[in-house]
Amino acid sequence: DMVLVGGANVYPAEVEAVLESHPAVRSAVVVGVPCPDLGSALHAVVHTAAGAANEDELRSFVADALSRPKVPKGFSFVAEHLRGEDGKVRRAQVTEWVHKKLGVAPSAGATMGGAASTVGLSASLVSAASVNSVGKCSAALTFAGRVAIVTGAGNGLGKEYALLLGARGARVVVNDLGVSLKGEGGSASLADATVAAIVAAGGEAVANYDSVVDGGKIVQAALDAYGRVDIVINNAGILRDVSFRKMSLDDWEKLYQVHLRGAFAVTQAAWTHMEKQQYGRIVNISSSTGLYGAFGQANYAAMKAAMLGLTFTLALEGKKRNIRVNAIAPLAASRMMETVRSKDELQKLPLQTMANLVGFLCHEDCASSGGVFELGGHWISRLGWRRTKGIRFQAGFTMEDVASKFDEISSFENGAEYPDSDASGEAHSMQPPLEPPRARL
Repeated sequence: DMVLVGGANVYPAEVEAVLESHPAVRSAVVVGVPCPDLGSALHAVVHTAAGAANEDELRSFVADALSRPKVPKGFSFVAEHLRGEDGKVRRAQVTEWVHKKLGVAPSAGATMGGAASTVGLSASLVSAASVNSVGKCSAALTFAGRVAIVTGAGNGLGKEYALLLGARGARVVVNDLGVSLKGEGGSASLADATVAAIVAAGGEAVANYDSVVDGGKIVQAALDAYGRVDIVINNAGILRDVSFRKMSLDDWEKLYQVHLRGAFAVTQAAWTHMEKQQYGRIVNISSSTGLYGAFGQANYAAMKAAMLGLTFTLALEGKKRNIRVNAIAPLAASRMMETVRSKDELQKLPLQTMANLVGFLCHEDCASSGGVFELGGHWISRLGWRRTKGIRFQAGFTMEDVASKFDEISSFENGAEYPDSDASGEAHSMQPPLEPPRARL
C-alpha cells in the first residue's frame, strides 16, 4: 500500500482520493508497478466526463493538492470494458490491464484482489508481516511518509503513542511543555527525551515546547520540519482535583485551556492542511471520568466529555475529505492514575498496550470515524448509546402524567434502541400524540 517513486514514499490511495475529488473525474484507481528506473511507478487509470480533463490538467491537479510532487508517471484513460456492470473501476482489472500495457509481469506474491491489496511492487520495497495474538499472519502496519503530532508526549501515554508511531516509520512532532501534573513549571527535557528515544530506535522526530493553546505554532513546527501533517493525537492534559463546592474559576479555566481549547487550537490549525491533502487521522484522548463522572473531578469530567462532542462533529465534517476522527477513554498506569490507584492495580494497567489501538486509529487502513473506545490492560471495547423504548403521551399531557410513567420511561426491561445519530430520536419526536382510548358503547 506504499510505493517508492523517485525516492519519495507515495500512497496510491492518497493520489486516488485527490483524483476522485476533481469535478470531472467519475472514478479512478491508482496502482503501483515495477519500474527499472524508479523502483516502482504509480499509474492512474481515470474515467472522466468526455473531454472534461486531460492528462496535464490532472497531473497538475494532483501536484497542487499534495504537499510535494507525488504525481503518477503516466495517466491512462479507462476504456468501457474495464468497468463492471455497476460502472465502477475494479482494481484487479486495472492492475492486470496496466501490467499488460507496460509489458511488465506482476511481482511474485503480489495480490491481485481487492482495494487494500499491494500490487506490482518491486523488490526494493520491503513487505513485512507479523503474527497477531490469535496466531494469524497479518501485514505489518507502517506509517512511512506520514507526519504525526502528539501533544503531551513527554511522558506517560503520550510518550507511548509517539514511540509507537516513530518505530513504525512516522516522523513525529513531540509536543510537551514539561509542566507538572497541575500544569505548573516547565522544562524542555521531557520532549527532548522522547525525541532521543525515537531517534535512538532509528526513527525521526523533533521536539516542540509550545502550549497547545498556541496550536498554530505546533502545526507550523510540523510543516517547517516535514512539510505536512497527517496525524494529530490530542493527548495533553493536567489535573486540578477538588470538590465542586471548593472549585475555583482558575481550577476550571486551567483545565479548559489545556484539554478543550488546546485540542481545538491544534486540530483547527491542522484541519485545513488535511482537507487540502484529502487525508487526516485525529485521535482525541477522553477518559472514563468524561463517560461516567468522578467525585472531585467536575472540571476534568466536563472537558473530557466535551472531547466526545468534538469528535462526533469532526467525524461528520471530515468524512468527504478522508479525515477520520475517533476518541478513546484509556485506563492505564499514567502519572494521573498514580494518585488514585494502588501499585498492584497499576501493574495490571501497562501504558504500552494503549498505544496499539491509538496507532491503528491513526493508520490509513482504519475506516472507523466518530467512534469512542474504552480500554485498559489487555481489553479494548467500543462504546455506543443505549436508549429506552420511551413513552408517547396524549396531547395536553401534564407533569403528573410524566411522574406516573417515569419508571416505564426509564426502564430497559421492555427493550432498548441503539442510536448512532439524531435521526431516530427525531423520528420518534415527529410522531403525532397518542390517541386517547375510545369510549366503549
